[in-house]
Amino acid sequence: MSPSLSGGLPENITPKNITEKQFSRNPVIAKALAKVKYIEELGEGWDKIAKEHKEHPLKPRFPKIKSDRYAVMVTLFSTKDKFETRRIGIELNERQKYALEKIKSQGFIRSIEIQKKFGITRDTANRDLSYLIKLNLIKREGRGKKVRYLQK
Repeated sequence: MSPSLSGGLPENITPKNITEKQFSRNPVIAKALAKVKYIEELGEGWDKIAKEHKEHPLKPRFPKIKSDRYAVMVTLFSTKDKFETRRIGIELNERQKYALEKIKSQGFIRSIEIQKKFGITRDTANRDLSYLIKLNLIKREGRGKKVRYLQK
């Protein structure tokens, strides 16, 4: 087995050019998988990762790629710190903190959940959620009873 095909990145591929160059270790298998629609297109993986990072609202740090001839190590970075309220230096009430935690754990929250949990009116719950929107921490999606609040 040649050193370029051992465990690291292929010969012409580096962590710096990984989104610009394409390579398949086994083009015959890759072509067959593409034909049966098991993979979308050859060489698209890192392009998609780069695009998702650029378009993500929390602007996560791009994965760090280290490689030698034997291995490739990819470090992924969390956006958790960008969603924690203590980082923004603003005091939130218990209902707002609850809303952020629910969004973090289940992906979204509805106003009714806050109303029921704290025994408050819809107007109060919506004011709390509007404040979080104003702080650019969450966004609103949908209309009427289908409105839900998501991480921004």
